Amino acid sequence: MPPKKTPTPMTNAAIKQLIDQGVFDALAEHEANRNSKNRDDRHDSGSGERRQVPTTRECTYNDFPKCQPFKFKNVMENTKENDDRQVVTPQTGF
Repeated sequence: MPPKKTPTPMTNAAIKQLIDQGVFDALAEHEANRNSKNRDDRHDSGSGERRQVPTTRECTYNDFPKCQPFKFKNVMENTKENDDRQVVTPQTGF
């Protein structure tokens, strides 16, 4: 006959210590993964060199007409006309 196992009582402090240690270990693992190669927010794609991000240009009044904004002159009017139309489906019953 196998020996009887007697439960070892744990105090609340011991349980809290185990939980705290588990949280500490999980956070340490998370930090290690976050700071590992290609996960350290360097955006180097594994090449070791930082990727260059294009800088934004300042848009001045003189530069704005070069973008040809007049091509978009009637866009809002056409959009408003399309909003007034109703879609007819078999469920709506014409």
